[in-house]
Amino acid sequence: MSFIKKIVALINHHPKILFEEHESSIEIHAHGKNGFSVGASISSSGLNYTVAFDEGFRGFIVEESAIDFIRLLLSTKCRLKISHQILLKVNHRWVVQKQEHNKWKTVYVSGFSLFDIFCYWTNYRTLIERNMVF
Repeated sequence: MSFIKKIVALINHHPKILFEEHESSIEIHAHGKNGFSVGASISSSGLNYTVAFDEGFRGFIVEESAIDFIRLLLSTKCRLKISHQILLKVNHRWVVQKQEHNKWKTVYVSGFSLFDIFCYWTNYRTLIERNMVF
């Protein structure tokens, strides 16, 4: 079974999830009012996998690791902390966190380091989004 078909099989058990499937990619729409979109694609060589969350992303070499990350992004034990720079009106950092023992543990950070330096001295706000499907 292909990478994309495995993801479709994972989410097909949840009829409220809306998604768009393509030959080498899939886009899972945000679930709920405070959810975020999740996407996945496979490179033309078939050796690299990319998982996107909101505007952040993470690359994988192992297919099963990419699928596990998608499962986490859709789970009730996951949240996405987004840093939003108020002056420039742009998101610049996406922090994937997993809940363990009633505490949030950072699993992965994606972002633009140049914005991090600039935003250190300016106003920004943190948005919290969760899909809560599984």
